[in-house]
Amino acid sequence: MPFLERDTHRLYYDFHNPRDLSTRSLVLLHGLGSSGEDWFLQRSHFTKYYPILTLDLRGHGRSSMGTGWPTVGDLAIDVVAMLEEVGCSSAHILGLSLGGAVALQLALDFPEFVCSLTSVNSFARLRISGRGWVRSLGRLFLLSIGRMDLLGTWIAAGIFPYPGQEAWREAAAARIGAN
Repeated sequence: MPFLERDTHRLYYDFHNPRDLSTRSLVLLHGLGSSGEDWFLQRSHFTKYYPILTLDLRGHGRSSMGTGWPTVGDLAIDVVAMLEEVGCSSAHILGLSLGGAVALQLALDFPEFVCSLTSVNSFARLRISGRGWVRSLGRLFLLSIGRMDLLGTWIAAGIFPYPGQEAWREAAAARIGAN
């Protein structure tokens, strides 16, 4: 398992299908409470066309938290360090939610590393309104009482709400609950 050792933390990353490095890699950045493993469905498709890099952001999946709370800018610096580690001078960046915010920051601070950018269900600045406040307060409550298992179950139910998605819902709840 590849880890990138940083000053205060370790980052887990995985390089899927690195066979053709003449093609720019695709970097998949996950959302808050998730990990690079959440891209398993997309990886199976995209590896036909690109070398794929996934990264567990600080405090997620197999990456350690380090000291203090990282900013989105800190997470973007981690992505640059990973790209340098594997020898990518620029890549296609696809980020979901928090990963999209990291992708936007990466494009602002390190445009030379970004060949193209896709930001999905993301934000440039976090502003919560209406129904989002209720969901956010619920998440904060569960987080504050240390019930990541319940938080994972709640978030996963929103991501995979339909019959027939039970296995994905359970896998997402377990992954989110472990962070």
